[in-house]
Order: sequence, then C-alpha cells, then structure tokens
Amino acid sequence: MKSAVIADAQPVFITGLKAILQEQEGITVVAEPDDAASLQDCLATGDIALVMMDYNQPGAFSRADVQVIRKSYPKLPVLVFSSDTDRATIMQVLSYGVSGYLTKDCGEEEVRWAVEMVLKGKKAFCSKILDLLLEQSIQAGTPDRCLPTCLTRREGEITALIAEGKSAKEIAAQLYLSVHTVRTHKKNIMKKMNVRSNTELIKALLKGE
Repeated sequence: MKSAVIADAQPVFITGLKAILQEQEGITVVAEPDDAASLQDCLATGDIALVMMDYNQPGAFSRADVQVIRKSYPKLPVLVFSSDTDRATIMQVLSYGVSGYLTKDCGEEEVRWAVEMVLKGKKAFCSKILDLLLEQSIQAGTPDRCLPTCLTRREGEITALIAEGKSAKEIAAQLYLSVHTVRTHKKNIMKKMNVRSNTELIKALLKGE
C-alpha cells in the first residue's frame, strides 16, 4: 500500500478526493497538511509515495512550494489539482516537472486514471491542460523545429487524446473515425514531431512552452 498526502486548504475538496480514492487500490491517504510547513513535515518522514496538492492558495500553498518539493524530492511524484486559470502560472508549474495536473472540475474517473498513471511513473494531464500545452507549443514553433505548428486541426485533436492515454480504438470511437485512419494520423504526428512514443510526445509538448 502506497502512502499519499493531500495538501490543500479546502476541507470540502479533501473530503471529496478522499472519497474517490477510497475505491482506489494500492493507495491510502495518510496526511492532509493545510500549509507548506505541515507538508514539509510530512515529507520529512520519507514514507510518502505521492503528493496531491493545490499551489494556488494564498497563505497556505504557492507555486514556489511545488518548486521546492521538486528540487528536494526529485523522485517524488506531484499531482496538481487546481482551479488556477492563469496560463503563465500554469505553464510555470508544469515546467517544474510535476507528474500530473488536473483542474478541480475533473470527474471521478479522470481523477482515478490520473492517480493510477502517476503511481506507475507516467504523466497525467486533463484535457484542458493538454489543450494549453498544444496551444503553447504552437505559439513557440520555430522554422528549424517541427512542433505542432505543422499539425492539422485533426492531428491536434488526436495528439491531445493520445496524450490522455487513449488507445487508437477509443480515439476512433470518440472522433467517429476508423481505427486505421487514427493509426495513420498517429504515424504522421509522430513523424512530424520527431517522437517515437506517447511519453516522448508529452515531453515534446512540455518543451514547447
């Protein structure tokens, strides 16, 4: 059983998240720090496998706290849950190397999926964050590097779904395409972005910030 902490100053959110995680196998919430000092005390025990936190809480947590955790515990996964709408701040937090980022209006299934992915050592971003990453990559496109500026609208949609961890069959069903068409698009996307796996695809999007 892996131990997790929920660092948040909103009791109602903590209660809801814990209710969702009660059905999640292999993880248990062992602490609920409500400020940065309490969170550091929890991490000092060395027994924590996952940090779930909202940095956008003045007086309790800030993006600087995320940066400190990432530098002090580089192997510790950090999964962000936040209602922050400032794009610059979101991109800055992503640049710290968090394992995942969900908005607080994400559904239960998306939360379970994100926790599962992060505990497996993978990245997990909700669709809103993936859209932001794609948009930022497009704006950062340069002539000597094939970033998403060279992707078609359809390829952009498929890229976001691939990064969400959806299979070719699931993408085909969602976009009303054949599996063959989706696989062809995926092949073209990988070639254009010079990546060989879904993991490299997400890294390419992050680098395009």
